[in-house]
Order: sequence, then structure tokens, then C-alpha cells
Amino acid sequence: MPKADLTLSPGALPADAIGPLTDALTGLLLRHRGVEDTPRARANVWWFVDERQAFVAGAAPALPLVVVRFAVIAGGIDDAAVAALVADGTAAVKAINPDARVWLIVDEVADGRWGVEGRLAKPTPKAPAAT
Repeated sequence: MPKADLTLSPGALPADAIGPLTDALTGLLLRHRGVEDTPRARANVWWFVDERQAFVAGAAPALPLVVVRFAVIAGGIDDAAVAALVADGTAAVKAINPDARVWLIVDEVADGRWGVEGRLAKPTPKAPAAT
């Protein structure tokens, strides 16, 4: 289950754009991970949205700031897919606010190094080595 965060400086994006943006970003994440875009797959991408006061060298930023962060299981997305996700995700944000300064971060979490509901997720069994 990918965890997704959208953090933005106050007013960086209109409130009514957040739902459609997270929906679009979910589709991009699934596509670039090679996962079929189904209601079940979408239900496994949880978004956490925060609007926070931001500072650049102690002052209010001159530009609206937007950070999109995905946490995925390590090995679930290759370098080319990350690059495409960064480009496409940034374009999705800039389509709403062309002046926004956008960071898009993909954190890969080692298999078995995350948990849900107080239980550590079990590592995915590895295929036996060919002999």
C-alpha cells in the first residue's frame, strides 16, 4: 500500500483542486509502477494532505511551495519510472498553479520495514535461486 503525502504552503493550491490533484497523482503512480488502475488499486493509495507555514531562510517564500511524497516498497519502481513520475507529477501540479515550486519525492521502504495496524508487514518471499 503506497502512502502519499501532499504538503503545501498556505494558498499554494485552491482547496477545490486538492481532490482532483490527488486523484490524478494516484493514477500516475499506478501507471508508472505498472499497476492496473482499478478501484481496488486506488483504494490502496492513502493520501495525507497538510497545509503548513513555510519559510525560506527565515522569510515567507516568494513562490508557493508544493511537496508530493510517495512511500513505496523498495524495488517496486525503477529509475526510469521514478523520472517519469517526477516529470508527470510536477506537470500535474503546475497545471493548477504554474508558479508553484514543486518537489516530488519517491521514498523506497525496504520490504518488511513497515507495518499497518500495529503489525509489521511480512517481507515478500523471494523466489529460490535457479541452479
